[in-house]
Amino acid sequence: ATSSITITGANSFTYTGSPQGPATSTHTGSTGAVSYAYKGTGSTSYSESSTPPTNAGSYQVVATLAADENYSEASSVPFNFTISKANATIAVVPYDVKFDNNEHIATGTATGVIGENLSNLLDLSLTRHTAVDAYTDAWSFAGNNNYNSDSGTITDRINLPTGIITT
Repeated sequence: ATSSITITGANSFTYTGSPQGPATSTHTGSTGAVSYAYKGTGSTSYSESSTPPTNAGSYQVVATLAADENYSEASSVPFNFTISKANATIAVVPYDVKFDNNEHIATGTATGVIGENLSNLLDLSLTRHTAVDAYTDAWSFAGNNNYNSDSGTITDRINLPTGIITT
């Protein structure tokens, strides 16, 4: 007799920092154990494992239904799925200061979905100024294997000190 197995569930996930992947299967025939083998596909580097993957990428899970005393052959089926990159929470704080002849730069933070500090991927270098003016400045977030890149603008100001008269 022939047994069969199918995998059901989502085939698209977003990075959460936890293992993800479809692991719901239904089968007919054999009462043997069901096992799952996950591996990366395409450019995703993920060696075969029984643990679902965590990182963003393309994957395949193969569910195998073992043979039993009535079904002499194992049955297996592949299922492809992806884990997409997540968006970091980014907060960029512009400055509004009085001129003091010092260089000023905006401050900011970037935080991942599990609370990890990603601020090292945040570039605020284009917000550096010394002269009196209002600036529309760009910032960027480089992203990485699990996070999308991002960018935006802020308005920074260096104001004349009180009591300075210009003509």
